[in-house]
Amino acid sequence: MGVSSRGERFREAFAPWAGLVGGVLGGAFAHQVGSQGVFDECNSSPALVIVVCLVGLAIIAIGALQSWPVFRTDTEGPARRLIATVSLATDALVAFAIILPVIASLVIPQCYA
Repeated sequence: MGVSSRGERFREAFAPWAGLVGGVLGGAFAHQVGSQGVFDECNSSPALVIVVCLVGLAIIAIGALQSWPVFRTDTEGPARRLIATVSLATDALVAFAIILPVIASLVIPQCYA
């Protein structure tokens, strides 16, 4: 076995946390546009909200894909598996919260007031 680089060690240590970080970043990114875009007095289109929410979901998916192997592996320690579990649960919750503005942008008329 070769000596692992600092980047590889960091990626290995960060893997259980990646889903949590991805969930927070993706949720924050989508929340601003999603919450403001639905009630923006005819100044934004539903397409913008949908695209930004899809980008937020992609950020969440990238983080979840990094945490998933830690969650599934039996060789990981209980602390790392717990962090990965919390990360994946957070990703699911934040993804649901991101989907709600998408539904609202499709259901609420653009100029409802």
